[in-house]
Amino acid sequence: MEDRLFYNGIGRPRACTPARSAPPRSPAGAARDAVHVLRAIDDDGDGTANGTPHAAAIYAALARHNIACGAAGDATNQNHTSCPGLNTPAAGGTTGDTQNGITWTSAGGNATRYFVLRNETSCDWGFTRIATVTAPTTTYSDTQVYNGVTYYYRIQSATANDSCAGVMSNCVTLTPCVSPGAPAITSITDNNLCAQDGIHVNYTAGFRRGEP
Repeated sequence: MEDRLFYNGIGRPRACTPARSAPPRSPAGAARDAVHVLRAIDDDGDGTANGTPHAAAIYAALARHNIACGAAGDATNQNHTSCPGLNTPAAGGTTGDTQNGITWTSAGGNATRYFVLRNETSCDWGFTRIATVTAPTTTYSDTQVYNGVTYYYRIQSATANDSCAGVMSNCVTLTPCVSPGAPAITSITDNNLCAQDGIHVNYTAGFRRGEP
């Protein structure tokens, strides 16, 4: 939730203006009311008067900076959602030559899309959406990767409304690489049927595709 609010942006946060019932519409660069902007971003489509999916967290965050609007008990500051239930996908993956394959379990019949999220730092850092997969497909091939670099993935289910998104999946760690080729036998020599050293096999070692 925090990443989505951050990337949608709130401009320079300003204190609540109680008389406003919607985000102020003003020329580019003008100040915007953080309370109403965040509520509008978080709204799941049924208006903000009855709260939003993360209204309580938004209120608490702004109250710590004395720019919240109303009181914690107000209806507008209560968590409320009209979103249908979404199961949490279980994710896994495989690696290949400059590609990672991610798979996950279905989030149920209410899921119409899946967000593929990735970063290159760790499972504990923020994730960026790199793809949206239409349900019921539960696989994705990420070809925008480099061999030897580790990537971290999570999957998030959603409906047609971006605000109706489920809990992110477990974190999957994948490092693409090139599999070594198979060794090739060049010769087999039977030095002496009665000798202890028996048969000698000569072969070339497997090499990575693209190497000399």
